[in-house]
Amino acid sequence: MKTPKRESLKLQTNDWRALEKLAAETGSVYSGQPSWRRLIMRIARGEVKLRQQDCVLVATVQSRRQAKTKELKRRLKSGNIEQVRFLEGYVQALNDLVF
Repeated sequence: MKTPKRESLKLQTNDWRALEKLAAETGSVYSGQPSWRRLIMRIARGEVKLRQQDCVLVATVQSRRQAKTKELKRRLKSGNIEQVRFLEGYVQALNDLVF
């Protein structure tokens, strides 16, 4: 058996949260805490399987969230408080779907 190899990942905060949430949802824990490394190991071993439709849904929601976040930043500059509040709620709802 070969010696295990350790790798690292550079991800944005939202990506880390998504991995940690998936780890928790799949029971991929280490020392009582959700572990992204344990999740990846379990995927590699075939213990956890992802369905394509799940990945497409998450990618769609993330893409929509990014677009609405950009729009929110533009609206903040315009000073239209009603539109800003609406978009803040919309972005938060999208975050809740993914995270």
